[in-house]
Amino acid sequence: MSQVIVEKKKAVNHIENLANETFYEIFNYLDSCHVHQAFFYLNARFRNLLIDSKFFLNIQLLIESYLTIDDQYEQYILSNRHRILSFSFDYDFYDQQFIRLSPHIDSTCVHLESINVRNIPILQLRVLLSQLKSLPRLFSFQIYFHTVDNYLVDVYQSVFKLRFLKYLKIVVSQYRKENFLLPMATAEQYTSIEFFSFCHRLSLEELINLLSYTPRLTHLHCSFIERIGYINPKEIVMNMNHLVYFNLRIDDIPSDACRTFLAKLPSQLKALTIKIVNDNKSYLDAYAWEQLIRENMPNLQKFTCHWTEFLSSTFQITDCHRTISNYLSPFWINKQWHFRITISCDEVAYSIRHNENEWYDFQEHAPYDGNLTSYYSYPGVNVTLWDIDSLDDTSYFIRLNHLFRLTDVTRLVVPSFSCPTKEFVTILRLLPNVTMLCLTLSSSSSEFLQAEDDMDRLQRCLKTSSITHVTVTNLYSENDVNFIVDLFPQMKSLVAITIPNDRLVSMTEWTLKRIKCNQMIEPMSVCIVIEKGTDDQIAKLHEMIDKEKLLSNYTIDRRSNKFYMKFN
Repeated sequence: MSQVIVEKKKAVNHIENLANETFYEIFNYLDSCHVHQAFFYLNARFRNLLIDSKFFLNIQLLIESYLTIDDQYEQYILSNRHRILSFSFDYDFYDQQFIRLSPHIDSTCVHLESINVRNIPILQLRVLLSQLKSLPRLFSFQIYFHTVDNYLVDVYQSVFKLRFLKYLKIVVSQYRKENFLLPMATAEQYTSIEFFSFCHRLSLEELINLLSYTPRLTHLHCSFIERIGYINPKEIVMNMNHLVYFNLRIDDIPSDACRTFLAKLPSQLKALTIKIVNDNKSYLDAYAWEQLIRENMPNLQKFTCHWTEFLSSTFQITDCHRTISNYLSPFWINKQWHFRITISCDEVAYSIRHNENEWYDFQEHAPYDGNLTSYYSYPGVNVTLWDIDSLDDTSYFIRLNHLFRLTDVTRLVVPSFSCPTKEFVTILRLLPNVTMLCLTLSSSSSEFLQAEDDMDRLQRCLKTSSITHVTVTNLYSENDVNFIVDLFPQMKSLVAITIPNDRLVSMTEWTLKRIKCNQMIEPMSVCIVIEKGTDDQIAKLHEMIDKEKLLSNYTIDRRSNKFYMKFN
């Protein structure tokens, strides 16, 4: 026992060699309650650090904090409220603490910049908002409701009175309303908000009224706009001359009304992301989108359009052909903008997208060439195949074949890889130009290979394929590593995502041993993505590689949680 105490004292003495500024920088990343519980009673130096005016408090009373708030900490907060920088709380879990602390969130909190409230009753919120009007530095305010009934207009009107607000986010999980009766703003009601995000249902007319209060907006994210209302889209006047980023979800609005509204956006708009939930095929008119952008958005640098929920009874394979052909015109290809078309025909689901995939960034995990800022370039089209294990009818593959012949598919993503070998081989043969493959293993390699000749069938197919860059998620064992490495003898790069920290060295060893055993083509690269990376792990990799004599001429670089090994 005495030895343990001595070791703890040694650790504290070693930590205390750090400068005060270093501690403040570390504490800024932590919840102030955790800091208080860990350091306040440790010794006099840390106690003085925590009461010093240079240390600002980040109060987080949230369910994920797992805190037990005692009277001493509450008194610590109250006596130091002039040093509170941010305040977050969930009323469902810390209601009593909020009731005791909230009356003191007033003009004395001179450094309070950010407030995040969750599940607060509307009455308590009204009281809080009335107190916040006097805060001189409140720049960010976020509110999350389960439900708010018909009080949402009152919430907005109160929040818009916070004079210094720059960032506003309002999320309502369940919002059923009859009317959102917010009038158009007058000049005296204009706010200073620049970043605005909301997630609840509005009509287009109600959205226009809401945005009349925020003429300084630069970034806007809104969901869901579900109907037009009583406004004529052609008569819309928008006062948002600073808007550069717009993210919008449209539900059940005619395509012509949607484009008329978008044409009213300011010409300096640089990024537009729109998600459309509608079965109207006119939304797929590539020429109409091109015309809208050419005539109204000369400064647009990024355009992403997600279209979902086709009806299989009305959307046929000929529609697939026509749609994708139109989006392969020089305008779209030269711009290299991102568009995604998700098509569901009966049981087949697949998506086509220029450049980067929505959920998987090929550039982020592209083979590393030794320069931290340089990546290879991969032209072509991404294809994501969902639920391919359900494709057991030849007609589906015939339809896929018709579609794939129209495109130069070079990148294939299989989010859930558990299909029978025969179906996977069929898909690969339909895509002879694929060079990059991303797999998420949903079962072990032994479960995937259902028959003795499965491996032979796969190897025969892949031996002549163009796949040279492979990314795999859910590699669990040495057998899984051997399975993947053996499948792709022409592979030039392999990325493994996401490996537990304690298995970085073993996963690297398995991979390099199999590559060496197979005498694979060099030069090549291996990237291991772990949960959290540190520089000391590089030394461990060097030690293992040199001890096992796996490589002679190689380099190891770390970029955050990614470890890149290049060798020749």
